[in-house]
Amino acid sequence: MRSSSAASTGRFAAAATDLRTKLVWLSIFRMVATTLMLGTLAVRLMDPSGGGVPDRDSLWFLVIAAVYAMTLVYGFWLRRGPPGKAVAYVQLLGDVLLATSLVYLTGGAESPFTFAFLVAILAGSILLYQHGALVTACASAAAFTGLVVSQKLGALTTPLQTSTLPI
Repeated sequence: MRSSSAASTGRFAAAATDLRTKLVWLSIFRMVATTLMLGTLAVRLMDPSGGGVPDRDSLWFLVIAAVYAMTLVYGFWLRRGPPGKAVAYVQLLGDVLLATSLVYLTGGAESPFTFAFLVAILAGSILLYQHGALVTACASAAAFTGLVVSQKLGALTTPLQTSTLPI
């Protein structure tokens, strides 16, 4: 019969393996979504009437490169050993930053991509259950509020030069 410490160690190892699997799947999802963004941007830039890469598209390339770099760092981090909750929180906060940049690049408060925050919150709930969802939701609310307030105060303008709704 196994002792209680051996049983708890076995449960910890199983939980760490489960978290690692979820983090790997989250990284795969992030890479697929980013590659689709890159493909969409490439198709748009293949337009023969275009005269080079506009500044707003160069920002997209910067975001895409940042996502690929973050995913590479996360991959190395996951290979080092069993991931702790800190690894999951870092990835979730990275996803909130990614959602914020996506919303910023597509019109700020009026962006049709505000649902990206919901995807990050859903990932938080899958990885870390209620606490992860709550932390990710609070971070998302703070990021979106900061973005909207910055736009309203004139500290940020949207790269697409879209107008903003009067609030």
